[in-house]
Amino acid sequence: MPWRLLRSSVEAALGDRHLALTFHRVKPPSDGDGAPGMAIREQDLDGLVDALLATRRGSGERWLSVTFDDGYEDAAAWVDSRASRFAEVEFILFVCPEKAEVGAGFRWDLTEVAMRGGADRRQAERLQSAPRDVDAENAREDLRRLGADPGFRLASVERLRALAARPNVSLGNHTNCHFEMVELEPALAQRELDRSHAAFQRLFGPQRHFAFPFGHRFFDERHLAMLRAQGDFLVWGTRQRPFAAADRAGGALLSRFVVDGRWGVRGALGAIAGRSALA
Repeated sequence: MPWRLLRSSVEAALGDRHLALTFHRVKPPSDGDGAPGMAIREQDLDGLVDALLATRRGSGERWLSVTFDDGYEDAAAWVDSRASRFAEVEFILFVCPEKAEVGAGFRWDLTEVAMRGGADRRQAERLQSAPRDVDAENAREDLRRLGADPGFRLASVERLRALAARPNVSLGNHTNCHFEMVELEPALAQRELDRSHAAFQRLFGPQRHFAFPFGHRFFDERHLAMLRAQGDFLVWGTRQRPFAAADRAGGALLSRFVVDGRWGVRGALGAIAGRSALA
């Protein structure tokens, strides 16, 4: 599809609605990634943001949100270098506060390390199925060793605080352990949400944004009720659709469009246009 037609398709599909995009890593995608599709090339991310902004130049409204889950250092570095260039974009980094504080990595990165060592993907992914302990997860030695590996490093608390001082950058809570809420007993889910809320506020100040780990299908109304008892901050899911400006009210559940980094700029724009037209 010619660029002009692709851009006009996105413009028509979005209309005057807001769009939030979700990313994780800023690095070249690889077949050996522990979680395929989580990484996007820097030039593809730049091109996608530029192309989207071009559909609504001069609107005077901050309608595009670019969000990153998990708090990786490579994502923080990209936001640090682009926040001024894309001043009309809202950036939100959803971080696991306890992981940021102690440098404990994620289970899917253990999968990648195992595959580097010769394990096949099926064997390596078994590392992600260990019992879930919301009090002990980030004390695991194997996860903390990931924090010393440049390939999996998380942004430090100091780095995140400095980013949050920028006028168009915010931080959000992504829970301490990044467990699927529906896989936890209700009491453990409540503990995870309460502990991460307290840790986030201790480290970063008032919690204004929250994103569920793994997005939709991995939380339900019980977990929303637990969150809404904590305050009227924005809650972000991962349904692939835009939302109206009026939907952005305290306590609302908003949608984010998860971008697979292997799509490229054209593939991502096509997916956004197609899904938005159906929403």
